[in-house]
Amino acid sequence: MQGERASKSIIQGIEYFEEKYPVDLLIVGRGGGSQEDLFCFNSEELARTIFAAKTPIITGIGHEIDYTIADFVADLRAPTPSAAAELAVPDKTKLIEKLMDAKSLISLNSQAKISDFKLKINKLQQNLQLYSPYTKLENLRTRIEKSHLMIKHLVETKIYQNRQKVEVAQSKLEELSPLKTLDRGYAVVRQEQKTIRATEQISTDKPLEIILKDGTVYLAIKRVEKA
Repeated sequence: MQGERASKSIIQGIEYFEEKYPVDLLIVGRGGGSQEDLFCFNSEELARTIFAAKTPIITGIGHEIDYTIADFVADLRAPTPSAAAELAVPDKTKLIEKLMDAKSLISLNSQAKISDFKLKINKLQQNLQLYSPYTKLENLRTRIEKSHLMIKHLVETKIYQNRQKVEVAQSKLEELSPLKTLDRGYAVVRQEQKTIRATEQISTDKPLEIILKDGTVYLAIKRVEKA
């Protein structure tokens, strides 16, 4: 495929498959040759046709070192026509291997995503439980119960301490009570509801009230002058 009419022929072939016989893929290829032999692939009209084609086009022109304008506008460039055929029709075994590798990778990624989503869901559930009104009410109820027990303990402790103080004070009061004094043989002398503490307080015309341990006696008195 070379010469002045070669580019026209290639254009016609592309248009034929584009318009009358649609295919999945087109290969524009030629074996090795000189730069002059490959010059037809540098045609502007051919380049525009390849670029505008709806059918994917692979170029495989000349040797690996050969580049033409057609290579730059094609969907894919192969270094040789045979390489273009290999790209167009990949090895079934290798394709299956790639598919299996892709399947394994997708499965691993899916499992990782699922695990990640599970962790996020668990975290959301924990947060939901932590910040739910029910949990807050339960926490508040627990705090109130603890406060109630603490207050009860403080009140009981305070009552016990005050009771101890009262008992001590009562014991001291009993020790200081006039009744205790009477138990020891002393008496309380009163006249007209007044406690007598000295002889000059005694009136001779009125009885004395002597309060003893087991009762009260009344005495008439007589003042005795000192010699």
